[in-house]
Amino acid sequence: IGIDFIHPDDLESTRNEMRLARRGRAVRNFESRYVHKDGRAVTLAWSGVWSEPEQQHFFIGHDTTARKRLEEAERSVKETLAAVIDASPEAIICLAADRTVIVWNRTAEQVFGYKAQEIVGRPYPLVQEGHEAESNALVERALAGETLRDVRVQRRRKDGSLVDISFDAATMYDSDGVRGVAYALVDITERNKLEQQLRHAQKLEAVGQLTGGVAHDFNNVLTVIIGMIELMAESVADDPELASIAKMIDEAAERGAELTRQLLAFARKQPLQPREIDINSLLIETVKLLRPTLGENVDIESMLGENIWPALVDPAQLSTALLNLALNARDAMPNGGKLTLETDNVVLDESYVRVHSEVEPGAYVMIAFSDTGSGIPAAVRDKVFEPFFATKDVGKGTGLGLSMVYGFVKQSGGHINIYSEERYGTTIKLYLPRAGEHANALPPITPVASLQGGRDSILVVEDDPLVRNYVIAQLENLDYATLFAANAAEALQIIDQGSDFDLLFTDVIMAGTMNGPQLADEIVKRRPAIKVLYTSGYTDAGTCPGMRSSQG
Repeated sequence: IGIDFIHPDDLESTRNEMRLARRGRAVRNFESRYVHKDGRAVTLAWSGVWSEPEQQHFFIGHDTTARKRLEEAERSVKETLAAVIDASPEAIICLAADRTVIVWNRTAEQVFGYKAQEIVGRPYPLVQEGHEAESNALVERALAGETLRDVRVQRRRKDGSLVDISFDAATMYDSDGVRGVAYALVDITERNKLEQQLRHAQKLEAVGQLTGGVAHDFNNVLTVIIGMIELMAESVADDPELASIAKMIDEAAERGAELTRQLLAFARKQPLQPREIDINSLLIETVKLLRPTLGENVDIESMLGENIWPALVDPAQLSTALLNLALNARDAMPNGGKLTLETDNVVLDESYVRVHSEVEPGAYVMIAFSDTGSGIPAAVRDKVFEPFFATKDVGKGTGLGLSMVYGFVKQSGGHINIYSEERYGTTIKLYLPRAGEHANALPPITPVASLQGGRDSILVVEDDPLVRNYVIAQLENLDYATLFAANAAEALQIIDQGSDFDLLFTDVIMAGTMNGPQLADEIVKRRPAIKVLYTSGYTDAGTCPGMRSSQG
């Protein structure tokens, strides 16, 4: 072979092959490139021997240039496809017909914890015990030619933990027919957690709205009962037996009123007086009260952070919430244990909010209550904030303690989270909004002077007949003259008839086309000197548009 035609890059390898042939080794399909007359490179595959008598090589060659180009193109496509598969944000897994793994990309490594070299060529290892039949059925469907879409299953990671996945699957074919199954999988574990949290928050919101409405109406009934009992008690004061009965009725009604207050707390409709407070100072005072309450078997440890921000919260309601948490912790440690109270400054950023969709990002003061009690079973952990849910024995507790805490924290613009492991204990973290940098404590509430009575006339507008009759009875007991209306239309009719009165006493939320503030605006337009006093079983001014700007 003339060496002048050999491609410079293949010259040395060709010479080496010829030397070996001279030593008696046969040449079989040795490939090297040659320079064509037109300057292009061609590849020839040679087979031949060295003839000692003739002292020369005898070779037969054939042009393999086209085949080499096809092989290089195929190799390039495979390399490109492998790079695309490896860079895919989805986990790409391919199984042969015998269920051995033939493709395992980088995302699959991240999702399941197995490196490709650990698993390629081996049976698919991710199916948890007891789910083999389900997994085999899915593989059989794909091998039969069915395309699977958005199939949701759980699979086991290398560390034993479970991962929620959604996958599509399709049949792979080659020249011999069905080769296997290709899967594209997405880890939806975090998405499922977020959806579960959202459903739970929506459930609590719905329960809160229902509870708030029922508690509001029930509170109206109890208000009448308690008020009438007060009047009755005065009239039977000289009869010990009747006075005792009146007292029993009053105590029972007060218990009912306390229950409605707890329900309203869960429904975030309790009256709050938030102000800037020093959380550490409040906790120090709280611990002093907790020591005798929790008993000698419970050790209390305080781990209060330094330079804790002031929080904007109602101190009285916070103290009640902390007491509820402490009592829950005590009940979880019947044989004694340790209660740890911690405070810290925390910034909940966008990454936290992505996992806890109901939280507003921002600066919070964190209070953590940790006990060494029995913990909360995972099956009921999502229910602990629901009203009337209790893990205690029947007759012990109302099931409203944590509901009150939840409602208070949410109404305060905060966040609550619970961490619990059976046999190890529970940690509940409250995140309370940081007071503004220039926030000032709210001024003290001025006590309302007690009514002295008189002959002034009052127009009472209330759509609940029980409450309306109770208010009228109380006012007349104080020697006030009263007019009454069940709604705004009746009240305006009284005005138009020329009736005189000195004060409008109106419910904020009423049935009909006009609410309390709107009625007040109409009356003040007609009689500017009239004073207005609002009443409502709701505490949120936002429930009634115009309440903040009303002239009353």
